[in-house]
Amino acid sequence: HTLLVDFDLQASKLGLLLNSENNSGLQAVLETPDRMDGLLIERSTQVLSDRLHLLASVGPILNRPRIAPATSKALIEFVRTKFHFIMAESSWRDGDMYLALLEEAQQLIFVLDPTLISIRDTLRALAALPKGALPTRPIYVLNNYGRPGTLSMEEVCKSLNLQPDVVIPYLPKDFGEAEINGQLLVSQNAQFR
Repeated sequence: HTLLVDFDLQASKLGLLLNSENNSGLQAVLETPDRMDGLLIERSTQVLSDRLHLLASVGPILNRPRIAPATSKALIEFVRTKFHFIMAESSWRDGDMYLALLEEAQQLIFVLDPTLISIRDTLRALAALPKGALPTRPIYVLNNYGRPGTLSMEEVCKSLNLQPDVVIPYLPKDFGEAEINGQLLVSQNAQFR
């Protein structure tokens, strides 16, 4: 079973997109690691389905929390005993916390859109990875492919020097309705299943 952890405490999107209630549990765990215990983590984790759980918080937008890298590492080690798969969303902008999560990662997934800025940042993040950081090659997910005004597949492949592993098409109506309703698109669209 899978746990999604969204480490963006200022602008977490996963809770809203997955129609879950906001709680401050993850923020409490990360800001006060001495309080980290099974009960707090269990109460902070939201059940989205029989196989999917979420750990996310939306904190103050102007107050970027200072999270010790050891705290995120301890959290991942703790939840590893409870879940088969843990997917953590983090940005390279998170600095030390991103590097701490990277040390714990068994697979890295780059999600990018077909724009020059996104490809540039993906290449920069890839180049900054410590040598031998991951046992496997990263997975590349191209999101919003076909959106007007973006790069063609040929341009994306040439820029990345590889073919994306997963391509998610630009379907504004389908994705927009799923986002507004807080329902997973895979439950409504067999193509994504």
